[in-house]
Amino acid sequence: MRVHVPLRLCLFLGLASLVSCTEPPIPPAPSPSSHLDHSKHEYEDAAVTGLKQKLGTYVLLEPDCNPMPPPTTIMLKMPLHGHLAVERGLDFPHYAGPDPRAVCNRQKREGTILYYTSALDYAGPDEFELVFIGKNGSFVDETYKIRVFSNPGSEALEKTGF
Repeated sequence: MRVHVPLRLCLFLGLASLVSCTEPPIPPAPSPSSHLDHSKHEYEDAAVTGLKQKLGTYVLLEPDCNPMPPPTTIMLKMPLHGHLAVERGLDFPHYAGPDPRAVCNRQKREGTILYYTSALDYAGPDEFELVFIGKNGSFVDETYKIRVFSNPGSEALEKTGF
């Protein structure tokens, strides 16, 4: 199983020589045309203790780039060592090339954004699960496994040149 360490976090912690620094895979958007689509995804991500970490953005658009109603978000399992915030905000959509909505990726749209913040001074694993339900009954079940790293403080900043 591959651990995705966000590039910004990887550079901040000076982990580039220890792990693979990549952006996490972008979850597929629920299909607006198929009824009762269901997909299940599992993601691994990293966070620095006590810092707010953006995990993902979900922008639902019609094929002509008009917005769809935001999905209903249901928490199935809360994180044990942190806080999850589900907020509305602007971000770029992430539709894959063959999807006709890929042309919509060029400008920010309103979407649902997930943020995770660990408990202060906590380092170790955390996990949560949620479901996004679209207007047509399609849904996406997602599990996030978070690896929380200690905040290295100013020493790590000096080593990485930030």
